[in-house]
Order: sequence, then C-alpha cells, then structure tokens
Amino acid sequence: MHMKTLLKAIFTFVLAFAVTTVSADKKVHIVFIGNSITYGATLSSPSTEAPPVIEGQLIQERTGVETKVSNCGISGLTTVNWLPGTSAYNNAVSAATTYSSEDGPLYFSIMLGTNDSAEKGTTGAPVSTDDFKANMKAIIDGLHAKFPTARFVINYPTWYSPNTHNGATYLQAGLNRLKSYRPVMDAMIA
Repeated sequence: MHMKTLLKAIFTFVLAFAVTTVSADKKVHIVFIGNSITYGATLSSPSTEAPPVIEGQLIQERTGVETKVSNCGISGLTTVNWLPGTSAYNNAVSAATTYSSEDGPLYFSIMLGTNDSAEKGTTGAPVSTDDFKANMKAIIDGLHAKFPTARFVINYPTWYSPNTHNGATYLQAGLNRLKSYRPVMDAMIA
C-alpha cells in the first residue's frame, strides 16, 4: 500500500470513529499537529492533498458532519518544537481559538515522534523516551488547559526503515527509539 493511501486510511479510521457521536447538524473542528507527514511535504499541493485536508473531506463525505480542519503540521519539528510557548504551539492555539467560538466539538489530532527519534538533524534529537513522554504530556496538558472540552486523537509516529536519511539521520537506533514511544503513548491514552 502506498504511504499516502495508508496515512489517509489511518487518519480516516481514527477520526471518523471519533466523530460518529456528533449529530449531523453540527460542525467538527480539527487542529492537526505534526511534522512533514502532516504538512504533506512530499506532495505537489499540500494545501489540497495533505492528510488533514483529505481527512476533513472524507469525514464530511462519510458522516455528513461539516468538518473544518487546520493543518498546523511543519516539516522537521519534534515535540521540543511543539512545547507550550513555541511558535508552532501558538499557531495551533490560534487555530483552535478561532474554532472554539463556533458550534461543534474541537479535536486535536497529534502525530509526533518520528523526528524525535532521529539520531541527529532535528531539534532535540535524539529525544529520549522519558523526554518524549514529558513533552507530549506538556503539549496535551497545555492545550487541555486552554480548551477543556477539546478531544484528543493521538496517532502513532510513522515507522521508517533503519537506513532512512532525509536531512536527518535515523538509523536502527532511531527506529528502536521510535518503537519505545508506542508504550508511552498507550499508557498516556489509557
């Protein structure tokens, strides 16, 4: 399965399931937080083809719920770049603030961790499992404090091969670190 298709399927399944409790006469607002995958960096037109854009279209088509999305994904970012007070975090807060004045629930879809796991080349990398956990908690707690009725969808970071290089270096150690984030995320969700 092509990566773009796989990501659409994952985003669609998770968020479509999440919004099934919303009646058809409401709106859903989703702020996507992530890195290049979320942004759609390899696509010819991220503003029309990125996973958040497609996700919003698919949710609206499949549920009949008016869906507004804000793609706050930025290539190369780690949880360090998304901590409260950073420009990335503030952009997400700004998008959510706009939506919070409208009817309908607010969701944050967060997919971080791939760049955190790199051996070198991204901010803070490599981010230890404990620091990843603390950073994710700070991001979610900060957003929850500002938007107490918001709902959160936490996505696993994208897997990669141990020979991945794209301006950053990942390698087997990075892949092992990436795998160590999953139990942290599971515990956080539980």
